[in-house]
Amino acid sequence: MQIDQILIRPGNQSVIVRVTDAVGRRDNLVFDGASNSDVQAVISTYQQQLPSEEEHPAKSEIEQEIAELEYRLTQLKQSIGAD
Repeated sequence: MQIDQILIRPGNQSVIVRVTDAVGRRDNLVFDGASNSDVQAVISTYQQQLPSEEEHPAKSEIEQEIAELEYRLTQLKQSIGAD
């Protein structure tokens, strides 16, 4: 079994572990924090590490960066002839 992704959902008080088994089947293991103090501790630890709202870039700045990256990607594709 291989862990592909770990999702922490503070709003749902849950931790989701996405796994793939030896034959390629994918599944989710969901751990509920409402009844599990260890899950609550994980959620709390990571919530404390999130940056404050002041440290988040403005949405318009992010959208501008995305537009610039999309433009650069288009230019690169054109330069190699991959439209």
